[in-house]
Amino acid sequence: MGAGQVIIVLLAVVGLCSLMQWLMHLLYRTGGQTGTLVLVLHLSEHREDVEYVLRCARNQLREAEGFSKKQLVVVDDGMDSQTKRLCTLFLHDKPGAVICSAERFANMEEMLYTDRK
Repeated sequence: MGAGQVIIVLLAVVGLCSLMQWLMHLLYRTGGQTGTLVLVLHLSEHREDVEYVLRCARNQLREAEGFSKKQLVVVDDGMDSQTKRLCTLFLHDKPGAVICSAERFANMEEMLYTDRK
């Protein structure tokens, strides 16, 4: 068996494994989308990596399956002005993303999954 044939066999095995993984994903995922997924970030002080943290949180919400609504709540636990400004700019016009103070979060005012009248 030559080197080319070994490479082709290895690629075929990898392809079959990938196909099986995809089929298992299709078989085991839930059919209906119900409920709300809320990801809460508590940020305080000065954060150099605030944009990275927010991008990672948005990506995690985007990849989560099985929920009808997804929300990102950023809780201001004493952020400095620069960090708060970066959060505000990043989350501007992003649906399902809010910034709230620690007091409002404690009162659950920003949690959209509760029934408020």
